Amino acid sequence: MTFGRYINADSPVHRVDPRAKLVLLLATSIVVISSKGIIVNILFLLLFFLLSSCAGIGLKQSARTLFGFSFFFLLTILFHLIFTKKGAIIDFWIFHLGFTGFVRGIIYSVRLANLVLASTVFILTTSPVELADGVENLLSPLTRLGLPVRDFSLMLMIAMRFIPTMLEDGRRIYNAQLCRGAHFHGGMAERAGMLPSVIVPLIVMSFHHAETLAYAIAARGYRTFGERTHLYRLSFGRLDILAVALSITFIILTM
Repeated sequence: MTFGRYINADSPVHRVDPRAKLVLLLATSIVVISSKGIIVNILFLLLFFLLSSCAGIGLKQSARTLFGFSFFFLLTILFHLIFTKKGAIIDFWIFHLGFTGFVRGIIYSVRLANLVLASTVFILTTSPVELADGVENLLSPLTRLGLPVRDFSLMLMIAMRFIPTMLEDGRRIYNAQLCRGAHFHGGMAERAGMLPSVIVPLIVMSFHHAETLAYAIAARGYRTFGERTHLYRLSFGRLDILAVALSITFIILTM
């Protein structure tokens, strides 16, 4: 699964208003981060797996997404296992090994997995245009303070659209360098020495894409000021109200 690539489908999760999904993502992230029990985090993990299944992402793809972050999960467990003083069995200098640190590392890893899955479901079920419209609508009161909300939403939409493009360009450059005889295997120093052969062309292609996009936007007469029309106007429906009500109920029950 390419991170940041919108999956065009007609699932109940896709049809929920982007503003509702943004608010619920923020609320669930706060609850997940502030929760201290492992049971609450496991319940949220099961909920996100259920949402990904309802959205057509599939449990296998969700598991593959979490596997891509396995290094960070293991690093989190290792840090808490080594540096947690409470309940330490082995104390040596700044290192403290104990069961309490291991359990705490598991809890924080499940929290991180919840944040990854929630963000993945949100990104894959919300198109960049819907995301930009939702952010612009939610932050519209800030325009009275002179903040460029429309510019921010436009930059957010372009950045979201560029994520799959840059990943695809990076894959092509990597394969091209392999065909030219480059070796990306070996020790850490050898791999680091080969990174510029991928990063430098990727940066050059990114600037080229940005310049082409800027010319295309200017040629179409796009302006960030003045009144703007929308092909599809955002509006709350029964499905959005039901999704918000069920989410709030679940959050209250798990607090």
